[in-house]
Amino acid sequence: MPVLLVVGVAIGVLRYRAVHPKPLVHYETGSVDLGPIAAEVTATGAVSALVTVSVGSQVSGRIATLAVDFGSHVEKPFQMSAQLPVQSLVRTDRLLERDTVPRVGE
Repeated sequence: MPVLLVVGVAIGVLRYRAVHPKPLVHYETGSVDLGPIAAEVTATGAVSALVTVSVGSQVSGRIATLAVDFGSHVEKPFQMSAQLPVQSLVRTDRLLERDTVPRVGE
């Protein structure tokens, strides 16, 4: 009995494939033209950065003026984002002078 069932299923599959053949591959062709190259890319997925840069502060202390909000865009190079009190900068400069190792030849 199981052998007849297997043979019957096999015959059914072969008949189905004979009546419903696989579609042939369809290629679109076009003529060759001289002109600018235009390309369109469509994709799905997540976008991630190739290089991630960590930005942190070099000086700690109070901030006198904050000129930007979180996530603001930088409009030009060396744009001021925060201003520290002069006292903090003088203190930091003294600490740097004390802790800096002189370069060879200086």
